[in-house]
Amino acid sequence: MEQERAIWHVLDAYNSAVGSSYAVTRRPDAENRDSADIDAYAESAALQPLAIEHTKIQSLEDQNRDSAWFMRALGALQTELSGVFPFRLVLVFPYRNVEPGQDWSSVCATIKHWLVAHAASLPEGRTTHHLAGVPFPVITSKRTSVNRKVFLVRQEPPGDPEALLLAQMHESLGHKYDKLGQYRQQGAAAVLVLESEDIALVSEQSLYKAFLRATREHPRPNLDHVWLAFDYSVYCFLGPHDVMAGVNPENFRFGPEFAAEWLPDVME
Repeated sequence: MEQERAIWHVLDAYNSAVGSSYAVTRRPDAENRDSADIDAYAESAALQPLAIEHTKIQSLEDQNRDSAWFMRALGALQTELSGVFPFRLVLVFPYRNVEPGQDWSSVCATIKHWLVAHAASLPEGRTTHHLAGVPFPVITSKRTSVNRKVFLVRQEPPGDPEALLLAQMHESLGHKYDKLGQYRQQGAAAVLVLESEDIALVSEQSLYKAFLRATREHPRPNLDHVWLAFDYSVYCFLGPHDVMAGVNPENFRFGPEFAAEWLPDVME
């Protein structure tokens, strides 16, 4: 989601849950030319205003940079081959695959030409291929589907994924934390919107678990609400009970009333 869209979705979910009418009335970061400020200030009649900051949460260090390199090098495979085959094809690459100094247009062309020639004869399911001129194995996952697209994914990165995610959660929860505290002192509720685009490596539950661990290790009293924008939906990790109950699916078990259920995972 775009920043504005994520914030809109949060306010829409909030309003739907409790019958409020919050709307963005100011964009302090765009107005303040002297220093960094929060992204949005929302108000609703007779209710506490909301000071809102949006930030991306990566699943591991340098994820956004590495993802950008990956898509610049190999993204054409997804755009140029989607719809070419009468089946769905997922291409799986090692996590660390793009390094400077290689001819990535040639690598991409080699993979594309090989797929055009051989994809139709590949068996259903997952197979591994070693192509001349390609510095890593190419794994294909073929499945009959009406969704006749080509998708690119990367394998899970090396290291402990939960420890890597926890470190990134700590960093994201600290984003403009002091600035949100200033608005809180002025009477607004401090709202942090975390956005993850990594549907391959994390889930709503793994992000909530990382949030619980991070706030247990380092409490953030300046935060009144913490939301997650993930896979075109929004969830409330921290907030008033009626908001959390109205926004989160019951089977997700998010909120203080389910703390005992999460405690074994948080204490691992």
